[in-house]
Amino acid sequence: MKKIIQLFSLIFFLTFTVSSHAKIITFKECYSADENKFDSKTWEKKELIVDTNLKNAKLILIYTAAGLAAETERIIRLNDKHLGNYRPEKITIFYSSVEYVDENYITLKTQSNTSNYSKFNLNLKKNNIEQTIFFNGVPVSTFIAYTCNGSSNSSSGAKDTLKKIIGK
Repeated sequence: MKKIIQLFSLIFFLTFTVSSHAKIITFKECYSADENKFDSKTWEKKELIVDTNLKNAKLILIYTAAGLAAETERIIRLNDKHLGNYRPEKITIFYSSVEYVDENYITLKTQSNTSNYSKFNLNLKKNNIEQTIFFNGVPVSTFIAYTCNGSSNSSSGAKDTLKKIIGK
């Protein structure tokens, strides 16, 4: 009897404390317009992960050893005094907040300061990411920042957890 009460308590807890619609959406093998396709010689990983429950997203960029060496050399050749001693890192992660989600689109916002930011519109059907850059709160440029080779959805809500537990 005690086990049954514990099971029902767990089901009750999961039902009312975990969002039943939470999803993790991952855009994989992304590439910019100048790349034309995902370059596995340059990138180990270039993907965007969106958590609709936590309302956040991460763009994860991981260079291969050869890709990192080539990008470091490119930065040095630029000889731009504004870059100073900047050198790219093996792993870079950019964080964004989720502003909107539906079955076709997700909108993200990345804030660099109070008046300068970027918005990203993710098209879930076309697997592309459109970026709009705002300067002093005014949109100055919109373009397709990335196209991705695929996307995946995984649910992490209470209904899915219960289905796994009780098999219905």
